[in-house]
Amino acid sequence: MRFIDQFILQLHEPLLIVEAETGRIAFANPAALDLTGYEADELGELGIDDVFAGDRLPPDSGGQLLRIIGHCIRKDGTPLAITAAASTCKRNEILPHTHILESKFLVEGRTTDAFPSGTHTAGVSGQPEEPSDDTYNAESADVIVYTFQVDAESDPASEALRETNQILAAVYDTTHVMIAYLDVSHNYILVNRAYAKMYGQSPAYYSGKRLFDLFPDEENQRIFSRVTQTGHAHHAMAQPVYDHDGIVSGYLDWSLQPIKNSAGQVTALMLSQVDVTRRVKALEAVAESEERFRVLFEYASDAIVVFDADLGRFTHVNENACRLFGMSRAELYHAAPVDLSPEYQPDGRHSESAAMDFINQALDQEEPVFFEWHHRNIHGEIVPCEIRLMRMPPRNRRLVRGSLIDIRDRIEAQTQARKLSRALEQAADAVMITDISGVIEYVNPAFERMTGYGSADVLGLKPDILKSGFQSDAMYQELWHTILSGQVYAEIFVNRKHNGDLYYEEKTITPLKDERGVITHFVSTGKDITERLQTEERLHFMSYHDRLTELPNRLLFTDRLQRAITRAAGGDYNFAVLFVDIDRFKMINDTLGHEAGDQLLREFARRLQRLLSELDTIARMGSDEFAILLDSVEDVAQVTHLMRDMINEFNAPLRIAGRDLFVTASTGIALYPDDGTDMHTLIKNADIAMFRAKDSGRNTYQFYSADMSERALERLNLENNLRRALERQEFRLHFQPQIDIRTGRMIGAEALLRWEHQELGLIAPDVFIPILEESGLIIAVGDWILHAACSRARVWQAVTGRSFRLSVNLSARQCEEPDFADKVMDVLRGTELEPHCLELEITESVIMSNQPAVRDRFQELSAQGVRLAIDDFGTGYSSLSYIQKFPMNTLKIDRSFVRDITSDTDDAAIVDAIINMARSLRLDLVAEGVETVEQQEFLRERQCYILQGFRYSRPLPAEDFERLLHEDRAFQELLPGN
Repeated sequence: MRFIDQFILQLHEPLLIVEAETGRIAFANPAALDLTGYEADELGELGIDDVFAGDRLPPDSGGQLLRIIGHCIRKDGTPLAITAAASTCKRNEILPHTHILESKFLVEGRTTDAFPSGTHTAGVSGQPEEPSDDTYNAESADVIVYTFQVDAESDPASEALRETNQILAAVYDTTHVMIAYLDVSHNYILVNRAYAKMYGQSPAYYSGKRLFDLFPDEENQRIFSRVTQTGHAHHAMAQPVYDHDGIVSGYLDWSLQPIKNSAGQVTALMLSQVDVTRRVKALEAVAESEERFRVLFEYASDAIVVFDADLGRFTHVNENACRLFGMSRAELYHAAPVDLSPEYQPDGRHSESAAMDFINQALDQEEPVFFEWHHRNIHGEIVPCEIRLMRMPPRNRRLVRGSLIDIRDRIEAQTQARKLSRALEQAADAVMITDISGVIEYVNPAFERMTGYGSADVLGLKPDILKSGFQSDAMYQELWHTILSGQVYAEIFVNRKHNGDLYYEEKTITPLKDERGVITHFVSTGKDITERLQTEERLHFMSYHDRLTELPNRLLFTDRLQRAITRAAGGDYNFAVLFVDIDRFKMINDTLGHEAGDQLLREFARRLQRLLSELDTIARMGSDEFAILLDSVEDVAQVTHLMRDMINEFNAPLRIAGRDLFVTASTGIALYPDDGTDMHTLIKNADIAMFRAKDSGRNTYQFYSADMSERALERLNLENNLRRALERQEFRLHFQPQIDIRTGRMIGAEALLRWEHQELGLIAPDVFIPILEESGLIIAVGDWILHAACSRARVWQAVTGRSFRLSVNLSARQCEEPDFADKVMDVLRGTELEPHCLELEITESVIMSNQPAVRDRFQELSAQGVRLAIDDFGTGYSSLSYIQKFPMNTLKIDRSFVRDITSDTDDAAIVDAIINMARSLRLDLVAEGVETVEQQEFLRERQCYILQGFRYSRPLPAEDFERLLHEDRAFQELLPGN
């Protein structure tokens, strides 16, 4: 068959040759038969108008190429939208008009550039091949040559089929190949060992080099550029390679495959080459000598068999074929192809019929037949192979030669490569790969999202485009020293995004080594931890500072006070402790409201700070109480001078809530060492002196003196009364409901202690509970609370038939009791309350103590089903690492944060952080102090559904609370829409 016959018959695009005068179809290639649905003899009876509805080509077009949009009318009557390219010519001029076709056509299963008559092809070596003189027909009649392209919308499968063919071609063309991976500028990215070995170099040699700097070739450079621009692959087979003297030194099969991103843009090129010199020369030798054929046959690298279709058996097999199937020659000579295959192939075809189809196809054509096939060896193992079948002479015998290549390793390598590629593309962490000099060769989508740089922005550059300037040169020197020595480097970097924003990146850099242990690349993985660090920093600040004034809190103040005591113990250093209390603050707060009270506290703190040096410490200790650690006090006069300045400072009004307020303060002063040498004594005496200042008429100050015992005596009397309160049954429990705002139902309650003195009446908890703690009475009282609460809960459950959770507050002293866990379980057994109905609330100080024995007691209780909650979270200084060591179930957001969440962005941000933290730790959430519908809806929007506060109910005596229990949906009217 002549070259142009092969060209037209194997053309993928439908082609018709039509007599210009009559319009009769003179020739149709197989693709045209598939398009129209007609057989060849049927189509020969038709004219172009029978199968194509569109404009006719003007007879005077003079060979000009015209494109016509129309419809193909298939045999079954269905129309297909198509675009036709048409040109008139003489039959013997068809070859010169092959420019009407696309620039690719198939010859022996490979694609090459189409060329007009009188031109020549060029192989990979750049040397020309002689042009072909074949023509399709010697007749000189006018004909019209049509080629058709089906519109994608008319044939949606065409695009998928084209992509599938491209993938299958790439799989074949990269079999046992030398591979080079290049960027769009034709710079090497990676080469495999086979490629490097071919040219006597190591893979690392090519890093950063340009292909055409090493192998200059203008023709191939044009081919590479065209593939980059068009996105169409280029293939060539058995191209001669010339040495410096112009002598053929070998042959190569080569393929250039574009690599595209999801947008269809070419981002890289894959060049694959196979040294086929031995194969080409062996095939030439076969034609010259049977002996040389035998040598080639036996020593070929592929498994080779010869099959006689008439005999139905193999007539020749080489040693590689025997190894492939695990059988001897004699065994193979008695086997047919179906005996060496599973019953069905992966595509579902029956092996016997499919094998004969391929054999017959090879017998019916001159070109080889390529396909993949699953064989089965003597051990029953499936062996996927790539097969090349070709008819063998003589013509009077039906002989087929088959070359088989075991592609198991290639399939596994491709599978692993695809898996690795998907892992990199879908990884949550940002991945960057650089060469040994730090030039970026790859970044994944997570890198693009994190930095704002697209891959096209950074490929070929170095990672220092991310530098922020906030890290020292010494750190980068250490980085390079570490990774160049083959070690992994991990650090937190302050980097800069494409838009200029700074971010913290937790990064690990790992050296990538080749099979010889030589470092060739570096792989960096990183994640943006900016938000996490900001949250931790904010929580750390919150742990040591007052939320409202941002002054140091009690914890930080006592820490600095202890440091001052330690320093003073060394001599030649004295200091003073001042307690400052705003006069009549409660009246201002109640009159003007909480917002005005908060504004007053902030302004008061700001004015105090103006009076102090940077070495002094001012802290907020309570509601309207501040403490000052006055550094380096030389004498009383120094403190007196400060106090006079303070009084003068507050002579000027404060602008609060749109009005001028004159605010005064009472201050108590304790001097070291005269008024105490330990922290407890100094704080206590400064507090006594402050109360003496208030008793003295306010807006003044008092130095502590020994005769200030009246307040201490009152406290002692209060403690004595507390010791008898249990005996007198003066303690009461009030209960505050916890509401699920999704249903409006009460799901639990918190038990709160109240003291009703026989003579003094109801005493506030913040007055007597600290005395219980300090005196140790909290142990006995805590036991009473636990038993009374559980008893009440069990009775209510029995009466109402409802199961709900009761929260009981614990003191740190109770938790430290060795038999604490046993006491709890004894109470539960004695009251017959289920453990899961009891939730124990502890403060952050218990968690921070981090005592193993305390943790063990709570672990024991948790194992029995008792729940554990952190009370007033955020007001202390707990560490997340400590929280995770306790079997926590619930986190309670303190009322001080909830109060202003709708008006204070800082409070809102803190609550958001706490909610997110609870979710990450898988903890339940309860928000305390909810008083308004706005607060309720703010929390609902953030999926915090369990709320507690005055909006739903004040803490109630047991009798009143029991009535609420009977009203199952008493709180639904407080929800939106009711």
